[in-house]
Amino acid sequence: LTEKGSQLLMEHLMSCSAEIVRLYGRAKEELVEKLQSSFDANQVYRVVLYGAAETAQLVLNAIEQFANVKIIAVVDGDSKKWGDTIHSFVIQRPDITNDVEFDTLIISSFAKQEEIYSQLMEKIKKNIAIIRLSEF
Repeated sequence: LTEKGSQLLMEHLMSCSAEIVRLYGRAKEELVEKLQSSFDANQVYRVVLYGAAETAQLVLNAIEQFANVKIIAVVDGDSKKWGDTIHSFVIQRPDITNDVEFDTLIISSFAKQEEIYSQLMEKIKKNIAIIRLSEF
């Protein structure tokens, strides 16, 4: 690569990076708007987040906007992730939901959303609200 080619490459990389940051910010704003319809400002919510991939990062950042929403646990079906951390939460096995008090579960996985939802419908108590990002 010539010096001029290297310079052009760097300019394009910087431009792409800036656009990715803008897209992430817009995605977070839209998610906050959508979640507002799920959370009554006069009620406190105890939430389990199911899925600990990139989308979970976005969901956790968006939930920071809600003072009345407390993340109780982050769970994932991938045993390789158990014990890792995401936003200071230790990723746990899904069966931890049997041992913690929560009223809402957010499925943050897009790829396995329907599979996770089907599994949860068999196991989760009836009074737990399940939010699927695909519903937005």
